[in-house]
Amino acid sequence: MLDPAINEQSSKALHRRLMRWLFRRNLRFARHVVVQTGVMKEQLAGSHNISPGLIAVIPQPAPDWFTLSTETGRKAFSEVFTLFCPATLCPHKNHVIFEKLASFVDEMDLRLKAIVTVPRSELPDGLQRLPWPGPVGRASGREMERLYREVDGLFFPSWLETYGLSLVEAMTFGLPVACSNLPYARRLCEEQACYFDPNSGRSAAEAIRRLRRQALGKPDCVNWGKAPAKLPRDWDEVAARMVELMAY
Repeated sequence: MLDPAINEQSSKALHRRLMRWLFRRNLRFARHVVVQTGVMKEQLAGSHNISPGLIAVIPQPAPDWFTLSTETGRKAFSEVFTLFCPATLCPHKNHVIFEKLASFVDEMDLRLKAIVTVPRSELPDGLQRLPWPGPVGRASGREMERLYREVDGLFFPSWLETYGLSLVEAMTFGLPVACSNLPYARRLCEEQACYFDPNSGRSAAEAIRRLRRQALGKPDCVNWGKAPAKLPRDWDEVAARMVELMAY
């Protein structure tokens, strides 16, 4: 819904332009516009000249199944550092960063494994040739619970997000995070994540190296208490806020 002038990762394709035009046409019928982050509120207001008072921010909690994994604990860290990148194979999810990472993984001796939720048959040829990305395909809630418990950190290189649910999941579980140095991630993770330029393989590798040192040296050094406290506890709280919004 964002104009490329507001967010350069937004598509300029004709169907996206049509969607934005339809959205603007229908705004006159809206009493409220609900988004999940303050960043989305600011960018949407700038894209469509919406009064900020019309836009309400109601974040999303971690999925219900995710509470199971927080009770089971994570595995002990090993020499091979395992990252989790849960994302569909969409251009804005930036899977191409793995190809840019390849030479720096060896140069920095990262001893890395990355789990991606994409079937191997759908991976681009460049990623299929790399030895360390491990494709697992689409994962169910139960499988996601297991994967979060078995990995050492979250790797989130996305160029564009309306929210970033995987960041919320990682914070809820207490995982260290390496993610794009972009406003959507900064608002959620504040100063606790290791940020990198999502266009730079070297920057991503350096963030992973910092993350690995952080995780191996001090497993309990990630303090997510402050950031998740701003999020709804569950969907009942989200529903209550929606009902409250519709009452006026």
